[in-house]
Amino acid sequence: MILDSKNGLPLYYQNIYLSLLHKQKNKSFNTVLRNAYTLIAFENYLIESNINLIERIRAKTFLSFTEIYTLSERLRVKNKKEKVINIKEYKKINQENLHYRLTVISSYISWIYESYFSTAIYETNIILKSVNILFRKHKPKLNSQFYLNNDFKSLEKESLDILLQCIEPESQYNPFVDISCRKRNQLIILILQETGMRGGELLNLKISDFNKEKRYLKVCKRVNDPADPRVFQPLVKTFERELNISKKLSMQISSYIDNERSFYSKSLNHNYLFITQKSGPTEGFPLSISAYHKVIKQISRIEFNGVSFQNFTGHCLRHTWNYIYSLKYIGVTDQYRLTQLDRIRCVRMGWKMNSKTALIYNNRYISEETLKAFEEADLVNNEIINKIEGEIDESINVRKLLGVKSKRQQK
Repeated sequence: MILDSKNGLPLYYQNIYLSLLHKQKNKSFNTVLRNAYTLIAFENYLIESNINLIERIRAKTFLSFTEIYTLSERLRVKNKKEKVINIKEYKKINQENLHYRLTVISSYISWIYESYFSTAIYETNIILKSVNILFRKHKPKLNSQFYLNNDFKSLEKESLDILLQCIEPESQYNPFVDISCRKRNQLIILILQETGMRGGELLNLKISDFNKEKRYLKVCKRVNDPADPRVFQPLVKTFERELNISKKLSMQISSYIDNERSFYSKSLNHNYLFITQKSGPTEGFPLSISAYHKVIKQISRIEFNGVSFQNFTGHCLRHTWNYIYSLKYIGVTDQYRLTQLDRIRCVRMGWKMNSKTALIYNNRYISEETLKAFEEADLVNNEIINKIEGEIDESINVRKLLGVKSKRQQK
């Protein structure tokens, strides 16, 4: 909730807009929070510029080109305190942030206008189109190159093995004190790692979503669930689906339900799988989003033999799952099999079929395969050069070395 800094009262339009994002449009907590920060920055700009947005909307004047330019310049810089700035990183972050913030503000203005003039549909559509065009002129262009960079969010196999080793309940590197919390938090990481599900999907799991006999977890959408006492209910952004799990993970989930979870009496009042185990008024309640992030932050402080997890997030494991899954593609040339693998990924991740989202989650794999292709090409070139003695050695099958099929083979 956004409050007025002067009188402490909630800001009317901003909070209704955020509520609609959360309740009706099924936006995640992080998305709503990001929108809230943008609306706060926009409100501060309006106050400092002495602009009454509601009066502008009533008069159908909105913001001028110059005002939007000034706004975009204010939103552009994220942090001026750093003395040394990585230019590439700086440009990338601010380009994306600026584009996103201007999109949020444009949508917010359009929503207010639609609320005032909902009856004049034709005129409203024309005006909103002009507003979007005006904002679009100030949005930086986002090139596809931003999706393929060296900022890998997935863990390397060695790092993943170390992480799983350190979160063992008996490990001396486990950052949690209570053995019950250690077991719960280990289970959180294991589910994220094995299924690749999102954090919101994890917190949304109920005991009834777990099938011990058939060994699967069901991801369901529960918007505005009356049984959920959390102020910010975790939301499922992807499609509903059933995720097969290993026998070992199934046994660990069952053990957690029968032992750690059942110890807390308030957990009997709801069916959510993960609960708050810290003593207090919310003990036994469903695990909150903020509590989940605290768990992840604590895990990110693990250091083992020079390996640090300072940039670790729960979402890293979704990227890691996709990287490991992509290794199945190695050596596969049959188009039908490749299509099958793509479809399985989309179903597993809860994406629509033929989704391009996999490109975002496959930075590490794509970069490794690209590097491998260049290395193989270098080997071919070196072999050709080494065998050339005044003339080309016709015994070298260059097409075969490069893996290029002839037209006859392609048929």
